[in-house]
Amino acid sequence: MGETHVFLTGPLRRDSAQKQALCELRDGLDRARGFPARTFRGPPDVRGARLVEGGSVNGVIATRVAWRRRSTPTHYVGTLLDVESGIRLVGREPTAGIELALSVPYDLIGGVRVSPESTDEIVGEPAVVIDVSGADALLVRELGPTPRPAGELARRLQALVLRAGSAALEPRTATG
Repeated sequence: MGETHVFLTGPLRRDSAQKQALCELRDGLDRARGFPARTFRGPPDVRGARLVEGGSVNGVIATRVAWRRRSTPTHYVGTLLDVESGIRLVGREPTAGIELALSVPYDLIGGVRVSPESTDEIVGEPAVVIDVSGADALLVRELGPTPRPAGELARRLQALVLRAGSAALEPRTATG
């Protein structure tokens, strides 16, 4: 692919149409080479949205985890998220490439603990067990060059479950 050269013919002002055209050209060339755009353009998608304080709604709990159901040997590698109503595991099965997303509401999580049993390991390491009411337990383990200990991930998940439980118990006022 040939290189594109742009030559300026005169002074460049901060608000000039020439500068905007050059930025769009540069961004277009970068995107064509596989780089993301340098800037965002346009209005925000949601106007007047309130920020929620005190939690990580739709936040990342762990960026790289391995997870599976206790009764299956197949594990998935992906992300563990804190969504408004619970946790969400999004991942891909490493050998077949099957993608799967699983959401578990906080009110269905019966407990979170580190399993002492070797049968509850994922990729040869201890896993965090998430007991789900009416379903098979989930096993989760953080991956990466320096993964956090399973106990730390378990404490973080327990805190999220407790926070959600206390929020559900708060009195609500009727509007109408």
